[in-house]
Amino acid sequence: MEGYRTAKAKSNILNKIHTNSFIFFGGNTGSMRPIIHSEVWMVVIKKSFINIGIGDLIIYTVPDSTNSLIKKMVAHKVIGGNATKGFITKGTGNRVRDAKLVKHSNYVGTAHKAYYWIE
Repeated sequence: MEGYRTAKAKSNILNKIHTNSFIFFGGNTGSMRPIIHSEVWMVVIKKSFINIGIGDLIIYTVPDSTNSLIKKMVAHKVIGGNATKGFITKGTGNRVRDAKLVKHSNYVGTAHKAYYWIE
């Protein structure tokens, strides 16, 4: 991860991401600590689902716990599975793996690079 101390540096990142047509994703709940902390911004690319491998940090959607009509994005590491049956994921800060497999239908992309904001 790379740290940036100025608003201009952060703006330059956003401009670069936008012009290269990457998907932009930000935020964290703590499930990926100590690898990813809050105020992390990730550049997410749409990697082919069949090319996802163990150790990849993937972003996928899950229904919100309070409203099933709302989808929230989750970023967790792949620890098993395959493109046919689905991938097993787990947050590095979590004790157990995620309850459901990630299928092609809820896969958003793969983290390409992460940036964090230093106060």
